[in-house]
Amino acid sequence: ICATAPGGATAVCGLSVRVEATGITLNEAVSQLIVGDSEQLTVTFTPLKVTNRALVWTCEPSGIVRIDDEGRVSALSSGNVTVTVMATSGVTAEHSFTVTYPEKTLKLPTSLTEIEEEAFLNNRMTCVLVPAGCRQIYGAAFAECELLRIVKFLGAETEIADNAFAGCGELLFIAPEGSAAQRYAEMKHIRCLLTVQPTD
Repeated sequence: ICATAPGGATAVCGLSVRVEATGITLNEAVSQLIVGDSEQLTVTFTPLKVTNRALVWTCEPSGIVRIDDEGRVSALSSGNVTVTVMATSGVTAEHSFTVTYPEKTLKLPTSLTEIEEEAFLNNRMTCVLVPAGCRQIYGAAFAECELLRIVKFLGAETEIADNAFAGCGELLFIAPEGSAAQRYAEMKHIRCLLTVQPTD
């Protein structure tokens, strides 16, 4: 805005207009995920010239997926989940997912306290669920499991022998934050998705 006084003096001041979202929509994303998969959710604002594009992401129930501030969904556990995104104006959009475990998933008994040396050597499983009560995985327990891709730890105290997963392909650990499995993954440069608490 420019104003001119009778003596010819002028003053200029800027004016900013705040545009709030009146609606938001999510991209057409897949509705089926396998544990370990990721999916990117993208928001479109109405009107397009929204000035504040801050978003809050939530999911219900918790523990099935993890979602970051950019809308990246990572599948952690089996179940049905709804992801909701909210703009600062209060308008929302949501998307539902059904998450399943991959074929050839080995769900070990909850009473298991240790996995013996070479227990599953050269097995054809693609995913294994290590129960919360398992305290130790011994040497070569899952060695040469070439199809194994996902190892989910339901407890935080499972200690893992250095060569427990020797000869496996590219692995993904899903483990509680601060767990022994997380430390092992960091040491071995294994990708690790963290859960806040044991799930499933």
